[in-house]
Amino acid sequence: MQLEKVPTTTAFLNGKEYLYFSGTSYLGAAALPEFQELLFKAIQKWGVSYGSSRSANIKLDVYKKGETYLANFLQTETAVTVSSGTLAGQFAINTLDKLVDAFYCMPKTHPAILPENALPRF
Repeated sequence: MQLEKVPTTTAFLNGKEYLYFSGTSYLGAAALPEFQELLFKAIQKWGVSYGSSRSANIKLDVYKKGETYLANFLQTETAVTVSSGTLAGQFAINTLDKLVDAFYCMPKTHPAILPENALPRF
């Protein structure tokens, strides 16, 4: 499907409107003016790319600020953020691996949450 502009939660193809929930902006956030304004402000402050990480010798405070905000919002003791769903899945599996004796999986389980020794459920 070739689109002429970024989709929101709908996309137009050949003059017909379709629901669209996919990609990295499956909720349509990338097309929201409010989100874009926040993004523009963040780019002005942080730039478009900075290869920092939590383990670098120079760290950006945005990681800690974001996680503190998230923990307060969720009313949890702490929170951690990662850059992708794949990393989140790997983080969860690696954490759980120390706590459980076995993993069971469904057919076509996403590789990010499929431990090496997972047993098929069916």
